Amino acid sequence: FIPSIMRRTANFNNARCEFLSSLIREKIKEWHFVKPTGGAFLWVNLPNTDSSKFQQKALRNGVFVTDGNVLSPNFIKQNKIRLAFSLSEEQIEKGVKLLLETWNEIRSK
Repeated sequence: FIPSIMRRTANFNNARCEFLSSLIREKIKEWHFVKPTGGAFLWVNLPNTDSSKFQQKALRNGVFVTDGNVLSPNFIKQNKIRLAFSLSEEQIEKGVKLLLETWNEIRSK
């Protein structure tokens, strides 16, 4: 029973990770990431961008991302954000749209 649940969860997460990854590759080409082999999060590198400032602006625009600094004891993730992909495809699409708007606002300054 448990292995069956784990397999379904892994399949679900893999599909959503692929969906999020493909949207980012298509819409926000400047972002870099390594697709995870497990888990429910995608770590994204924001070139020349302070992740805490990006996180604050994204939140004001209606999407939550985790600032990499929050999860780094020595602040080595200053330009990284963590994105959850265990959401519906509709939520992921909306989130990427808002992230793109936030990215464009940050980059235009």
